[in-house]
Amino acid sequence: MPAEPFQAARVAGRARLVLLRGAGGDGSTYYLNATEHVAGRDAGAILFPDDPTVSPEHANFHYTNGRLYVMDLDSANGTYIRLRGEVPLEHGDRFVCGEQMFEFRRVPEVVNQWVEDTCMAGSPAPEGGEYQLVQVLAGNRPGLLRTFAGVSTTLGREGCTLSFPTDRFMSHEHSRVRRSGEHWVLEDAGSKNGTYYRIRDAVGLQDGDTLFLGKQLLRVEID
Repeated sequence: MPAEPFQAARVAGRARLVLLRGAGGDGSTYYLNATEHVAGRDAGAILFPDDPTVSPEHANFHYTNGRLYVMDLDSANGTYIRLRGEVPLEHGDRFVCGEQMFEFRRVPEVVNQWVEDTCMAGSPAPEGGEYQLVQVLAGNRPGLLRTFAGVSTTLGREGCTLSFPTDRFMSHEHSRVRRSGEHWVLEDAGSKNGTYYRIRDAVGLQDGDTLFLGKQLLRVEID
């Protein structure tokens, strides 16, 4: 996707990205003065060439009807934005609490499978399981897997349904997955460092939003 030339100076009425943590130098500012700005490892207007977790073309920051949006460009690791309020969870959605990444999976109905005339054996299916949280390890490998039912699951450093006592970036109670009507939603529990979810579609940005592209943490500033 072509991008308009990048302008490295402030223009009235346009937003900017400030690098809070990453390979480009903390405090670096990227002025979003054109109509769209592709960010990536080796293509686009905003480059992070030293971060191997950033895809060659990772995300696009663009204006529509005067509002700034971000859209992931089918990047390998996704674009994550800090949660405001709550977000509904769909099968396969991923989110980050502290240094932990999780994938949300709906538990499928148990159907006995047969090979020729033999039913396949296995561990008993969990009673009443409605969804699973799978810890995603580096290299996209599955880690801890837990199946849940009930109205709420808490994640944090101590005293939660899922606790990670050695994760210094997690708050005591960091995030919750809870039922809302017929759906499950993710919400932050007032954590210090925030909960980040992987976006599926273009998302409108507000002043103060923070997001991860690979290991690059960026803050949106809109005058």
